[in-house]
Amino acid sequence: MKKKFVIGIFLLLILFVVIMKFPYFMDESKKIYIQKLPNVKIKETFSGNADDVIDEFIVKYIESSDFRYDDFTSSFVLIPSKHKYNEFETVVHHTFDTKTSGNEITYYIAYKCVDGNFINEIFGCDVSGNVPASITLKKVKGIENQYKVTKFLFQKEGHLYCCPIEEIFDNKIIIEYQAENYNRELTKKLHKKERAYLKSVGKDVKIVYDYDLNDIMEDTEFIESGYDYLEDEGDFIENFNDKGYPDWIGTRERLEKGEWYIYKAEQKEKDKGEYIVTYTKTDESGNILEQYKVNANSKGYEVKKVV
Repeated sequence: MKKKFVIGIFLLLILFVVIMKFPYFMDESKKIYIQKLPNVKIKETFSGNADDVIDEFIVKYIESSDFRYDDFTSSFVLIPSKHKYNEFETVVHHTFDTKTSGNEITYYIAYKCVDGNFINEIFGCDVSGNVPASITLKKVKGIENQYKVTKFLFQKEGHLYCCPIEEIFDNKIIIEYQAENYNRELTKKLHKKERAYLKSVGKDVKIVYDYDLNDIMEDTEFIESGYDYLEDEGDFIENFNDKGYPDWIGTRERLEKGEWYIYKAEQKEKDKGEYIVTYTKTDESGNILEQYKVNANSKGYEVKKVV
């Protein structure tokens, strides 16, 4: 009886410590997992009007960045990605309000990001939802239209370290943000940037937002038998995707050093559960510059270079 009593007291003590320390653990969790990027330590200076600077910063350091956690500084480091898969990427935003403090201006905004690629002879675009954010710009002394970004708070699905919307906006702006009456304005801005890009590269193709792509090797038999190329470490589809080829059946056009190249993926079913996938790179005139054939089945695959 005495032993049970001691054990009970001991368990109560542990419970008491956990309850007392819970707020501490939550605070520490916030520091690690809900980092708000309050102090943006980026040496780069941005040129242009404030709206263009905001869009440029978000594209370069938020939408096209590798977010890396730095154990030494206990913060996230923004590093622009060196490997861009999108042919076109831009951001547009709507400003709800601004606050000025000395030579710094904070903008309370909602932004959209669009990715565009020339695929299957169309300009296929993926558009994000409306992302709430606040961004603080510091004017560079003595130089007109020169800014540094000193603070950035945002909330984006999939980023565990983004802060709650109440820490970005006050109640009035939250209501405006959720009403989404600014959507038409953002859509117009996106269309304007997309059309300007198509004109700049001499392309006259249809802009499509909802499109279906047939994935390579989408074979349920492979998956059911425990072999899925899309999840395999030695996935040839991913390897060819890194070379510029699409991971769908069709084409992707890419601008490289001022020249357009067409990367094409074709698929033929040789026998049931066995495929030949052909990857071909051509120039705009149709000259074959590179070609591979992959013989694949549920047991594995063999890559053969033809050209």
